[in-house]
Amino acid sequence: MICVMRTQYAHWPNEYRPMHVSWSEDLGRTWTSPQETVPHLMNICPEVVALNNGVVACEYGWPGFHVVFSLDNGHTWQDRISFSHLPEPYITGQFHMIKVGPNKLVAIGNDAGGRPELSHRGYPDANPDHAGGVKVWPITVERVRVSPAHVSVRSRVLDQQGNPIADAAVERSPNRYSADDWRESTDLDLWKAGPRMIGMPKLGFRSIQTVNDHPTVRTDGQGRFRFDAVELGGQVITVEAAGHAPQQRHVKVQPRPEPVDFTLEPGRLLRGRVVDAAGEPIAGVCVVLNQWHTHTDLRGYYHWSVESPVPDQVALQVYKRYSGRYETLETRVALSQIASHPIILKKN
Repeated sequence: MICVMRTQYAHWPNEYRPMHVSWSEDLGRTWTSPQETVPHLMNICPEVVALNNGVVACEYGWPGFHVVFSLDNGHTWQDRISFSHLPEPYITGQFHMIKVGPNKLVAIGNDAGGRPELSHRGYPDANPDHAGGVKVWPITVERVRVSPAHVSVRSRVLDQQGNPIADAAVERSPNRYSADDWRESTDLDLWKAGPRMIGMPKLGFRSIQTVNDHPTVRTDGQGRFRFDAVELGGQVITVEAAGHAPQQRHVKVQPRPEPVDFTLEPGRLLRGRVVDAAGEPIAGVCVVLNQWHTHTDLRGYYHWSVESPVPDQVALQVYKRYSGRYETLETRVALSQIASHPIILKKN
């Protein structure tokens, strides 16, 4: 037996958290300790369906509305189908999925839904003119054996004027669905628990670091790059170039992949670190720079793609949510200091 569970709303309502999976080998009498989904599925209302061909399907959403599949009983998840990436409050958990045949599913939900009842509660964009209504998507799932095909992935890196950027670093890393980058408003959210988000959370930016040991190449004089012998499936491509804001995106590698140019805006990369008084990294720390919110990775680093105009100083807030072990740090700091000195978060 498999159980997929949400973790958002277990603490603060405006924090996006990965769903977890647990398994039972004795008809539910005992269960394994919950594990984070691999890659992270974000973030609520999961529904799990076991198909006759051994595929496990999971529907979930908010933000967006997605269906994802597993070939190993939920230990890892394959490329997802996204029916919507619309921001809150237009996709708010009103979706459903049922099994209608041995290997057939029906997904039901809104790909655009207005929330007029929220317009007086701090969501001025929630109006009925955006309503798209309830829609139905039939899904047939076939499990087929394919050869381990490998293809070349190639593209170009350009500036805002369409000129090639030479010697840009380009990294190819494993797919991940984690949504932990967003901008914050000065207004409080519906629950008065924290700042309201602007737009929809997105894939948390992670800068290129040699310690990750992901394949990395450099662009040539025409801004071109190429990765050979790439397996089919989801990848994350990250591009960094001096004088430009880094860019990162999901890429689905198909048998005949089409090149997708990266157009970088002026800016810079900012990478900082949060440690404790002993110099040990602290993972999962909330870092807010001006209106931008993200979290530290397992080595305590946070990463920011800063677009021009690049500020000299930023308002900095650092805290460890769900834990009373650490103090909250609030100050103003120069960007040069963030890049050169780790932030020390003291224990209470």
